[in-house]
Amino acid sequence: MEYAKIEKTAFGGWVDEVRIWQTEVAAQTIQKWAHQSINPSHPNFKKIVAYYNFNDGIDKSAINWVGKGSQAYHLRNGRNNYKGQKPLAYTEINDNPKFVKPAKEQKLFNAITIHSEWDIDQGASDNAILKLRIAVTGSLTPLALTGITLDLSSVSALSDISRIHIYHTGKTAHSTIKSEIFGKGTIPSKKIVLSERNTPIRLSAGINYFLITADFSAKAAIGNKIKIDIPVFELNNRHYTPETTNSSIAPTITPNNYTDANIIKVLQWNIWHGGIHVGNNGINNIINLIKATHADIITMQEAYGSQLRIAESLNYFLSTASSNDNLAIYSRFPIAKHLPPYSTFNSNPVILTLPNSKKILVNACWLRYATNPEYTSLYPNKGSNTNLWIAKDSMSNLLDIHEIISKDTEPYLKDSNIPVIIGGDFNSCSHLDWTKAAIPLHFGYGPVAFPTSRYLLAKGYKDSFREINPNEVAQSEGTWSPIYGQLPACRIDFIYYKGCGIKAITSKIIRTAPDIDDVWPSDHAGVLTTFQLTND
Repeated sequence: MEYAKIEKTAFGGWVDEVRIWQTEVAAQTIQKWAHQSINPSHPNFKKIVAYYNFNDGIDKSAINWVGKGSQAYHLRNGRNNYKGQKPLAYTEINDNPKFVKPAKEQKLFNAITIHSEWDIDQGASDNAILKLRIAVTGSLTPLALTGITLDLSSVSALSDISRIHIYHTGKTAHSTIKSEIFGKGTIPSKKIVLSERNTPIRLSAGINYFLITADFSAKAAIGNKIKIDIPVFELNNRHYTPETTNSSIAPTITPNNYTDANIIKVLQWNIWHGGIHVGNNGINNIINLIKATHADIITMQEAYGSQLRIAESLNYFLSTASSNDNLAIYSRFPIAKHLPPYSTFNSNPVILTLPNSKKILVNACWLRYATNPEYTSLYPNKGSNTNLWIAKDSMSNLLDIHEIISKDTEPYLKDSNIPVIIGGDFNSCSHLDWTKAAIPLHFGYGPVAFPTSRYLLAKGYKDSFREINPNEVAQSEGTWSPIYGQLPACRIDFIYYKGCGIKAITSKIIRTAPDIDDVWPSDHAGVLTTFQLTND
C-alpha cells in the first residue's frame, strides 16, 4: 500500500470500518459483513491484523482495535503538508441507512495487555508498567470489571517495589482520566488477586483502558528487571485471558540522575520536521516524551523551528545555529562555549560544564544518506550489492563524520582529556549490527563493513548502545523506522563517546510513548544512554 504524497491523488470523503486481513476473505463473507461492524463471530476474526471503526474518534489518532505491542499501527492524524493549516480528519455519526448497528447488549470484542518498554529510575513513584485495553461493543447491560490477577513472578526482586496501583484511564492512551480502583495501592507479592464486586467498574462502549503502575524503592537494584503480567481478569465475575505480545525490550531499574550528580542521561532523537506531524499540537507530544526520559542532554535533528519552544518548556540551555535550523542541543548543564561548526546543517558542537565542574564536548550531528540506492529504506529488496552501499556511504556520511572529527572535535582535545559525546542521525547502519549471525535479521544481507561505524571505532569512539547490548541478535531493535515496521532492525541513530571520566552504564532504544499504547510522534526512534562520571 502507498499513501498519497500530493493533494491531487489524495482521497477526500468518508470512510468507515477499515479492515486489513492476514488471509483471503471470501466474497460472500465480505458481502455479508459489508454493512456491519465485525465481532468475534466473523469466520476470519483471528486473521485480522488491523481494524479501525473510528468509534472512539480521531483527535490525534485512531485506535487499531486488534493492535498489539510496540507497533500497534494506530492511525496518526496528520497532514501531508505538515506545515499547513488545513483541517485534520474528523469523525461523524455513521448515518448510512444500510449500516447495521452493533447489538445493543454489551459484549467483549477483545482484551490486550501492552507492556511498557521504558526503564525505571530508582525511587520512581506511580511508574507505568502495563495497560489492559478492553474493547467492547454495545452499551446496554454494560459489562463491569470485577476482578484482576497480577503475576509478578518475573520481577527480579519484589523488594524493589513498594506498592502496586491500578487505575481506570478512560478511552484514550493519553488521557486526563486517572481514577484509582481496587483500593489505594497493594503490597507486591508474586501473585496478586484483586476483586471489586461491591462497586464494579462499568465499561463503556468501545475502548476501555486500565493502567498498572508501581512505586519503587530508592534502593532498588540497578539492572533488575520489572515485568508484570495479567493472566486473568474478570467481567461480571466471569474469567477471561487477555492477549499479549512479548517484547525483546524489558524495563530495568536505572540510576536516578536527579539524586546522583555523577549520573547523566543523554537522549539522541530526530523529531521529524519539527515534531508537528501528529494532531494539531504535535510538538506537545515531543516535549512530553523528552520530559519523560529525564534526559540531562538532548542531541536533536530536524528541530526546524521547534527548538525555542522545547528549550523553554524544559527550562534547558539551548545551542542551535538559528531558531529554524536543523540541529539543536538542549542541556540541563551550562554551556561553557559554542564551538564554530564546519557546517551548521551537519554539526553543532558545544562544550558543557558538568556538575563536577569538568568539561565535556557534545555534538549533535546529521550525516548525508546514500542515494542511488538509498539502501537504508530499500534493503528489504533482494539482489542489492552491499559493496555499492559501502561505496555510497564512503562518498556521503563517511566524509561528513571525518569533517566533524577532524575540524569540530580533535582540535579541542589536543591539550586536555575532555570527554566527547556525539549523538546523531548518521543515515548509515553499523557493521556491529550487520554481522554473519544477524544475516536473517537483514533479509539475507551480511556481513556488511559499513565505513562510518568502522571509522569511529578506529578513532577510539564507543557505540554506547552496542557496548551495553553486545548481542546484535538478541538486541536487534532499530531506530528507522518505528512507525513503518518494514525495517525493524535498521539502526541509524547513535550515541558515540570517548575520553576519560565517563562510561556508559545503560543504553536503550526508545520507540514507544511513555503513555502506553499512544502513537509514536516521529519517524525515528530515540537512543537514551545513561553515563556515569568517574574519577579517571
